[in-house]
Amino acid sequence: MSRVLGDWLDAYLKYTENTEPCELYRKWCGISGIASALQRKCWLDFGRYRFYPNLYIFLVGESGETRKGTAMEPIIGILEDKEVRKHIHFASECSSRAGLVRSLGNSEATSISELGTLAVKHMSLTILNTEVAVFMGRNDTDMLDTLNDWYDCKPHWNYNIVSRTEKPLEDVWVNILGGTTPELLQGMLPREAIGGGFTSRLLLIFTDTIGKIVDLPFLTNEEVELKTKLIHDTLELCSLVGEFKIDDQCPEFPEIWSAWRHTERERRSIKDRKFASYYGRKPATLLKLSMILSASRGSSMKVNDQDLLRAIALLEEAEVEMPGALAGMGRSTYADILPYVMKEIAFRKQCNFSHLQRKFLPEVTSRDLDSVLETLTRAKFCSLLENGRIIFNPDFDK
Repeated sequence: MSRVLGDWLDAYLKYTENTEPCELYRKWCGISGIASALQRKCWLDFGRYRFYPNLYIFLVGESGETRKGTAMEPIIGILEDKEVRKHIHFASECSSRAGLVRSLGNSEATSISELGTLAVKHMSLTILNTEVAVFMGRNDTDMLDTLNDWYDCKPHWNYNIVSRTEKPLEDVWVNILGGTTPELLQGMLPREAIGGGFTSRLLLIFTDTIGKIVDLPFLTNEEVELKTKLIHDTLELCSLVGEFKIDDQCPEFPEIWSAWRHTERERRSIKDRKFASYYGRKPATLLKLSMILSASRGSSMKVNDQDLLRAIALLEEAEVEMPGALAGMGRSTYADILPYVMKEIAFRKQCNFSHLQRKFLPEVTSRDLDSVLETLTRAKFCSLLENGRIIFNPDFDK
């Protein structure tokens, strides 16, 4: 077989265009779909390090308002096609660490390249869950520690089973696409995990709105045909086995990479310290994503400068709204209400204390609201006038 689409991700965005979720959600669902097909049978050697195309992607937004589940439905439909399912192993709906370990152990497979010159053994598992917080449980540190270990695709992973003996899992690989709300995300993660560990491995794709309203969500003949082509090319992605390499016909790649590495700290758009560890892993994430984007445009298994530039652009686009996913996660008693007060002040530009008190009365006391406003004025987010008027500072964070 050969590809019938010019670029898988572009075609997927066209296929999902007549749906309500925002384009950002739809892009990252497509990216996760490509990763699910590549699995641990594909990799990129970059100097001393080897990278595999797995990502932990969480779509974050308010329940019922941002269409997280709707965003995931098309990619689930493609990956669960009866032919595609023969090549991809999915986690069960269980929410226990032991059940997840069993799912990974049952995923053992040997993938053989088209010419039969390479056979790769691996355990590759995809987790698709529209309510990932329910799947993972609340403050389940064992589950989080296990997923932390699996993210880096260890060649050997030992775990204790009921009999207290150890059984190794070999060549593990796990890819996650899940949906959750900011509140459920906060319940899922212990306070000490915020800003490190598991959150450093997450791509938090956040929005607080839908993309558009679609009155008649019926598939057109063109979209039905496009889905058939996407399934065809997904099977082609599943057939890829072996090493992705930096395209030696693109000498710009190392120059772009080096320039980005030396200016990356100055380019950081998120100042929140909770994302410091995310940025620490960003170079590795870029290489994973570049591999995925190379596979999206063809089966050459060559990563070029355009793949890298596209990966940089995709991550920087996601980072604009990413802090909203962890807004309210802090150690102060009013941390959870702080981002909502900020949003209200920024929206109104001017308001008074009594307006905020009425709006947030069920959630915050007057004393806590005083503390919130003191924090915001010290940060120069707003000014508090003597008459009680609150004025938003449009130059905040510039």
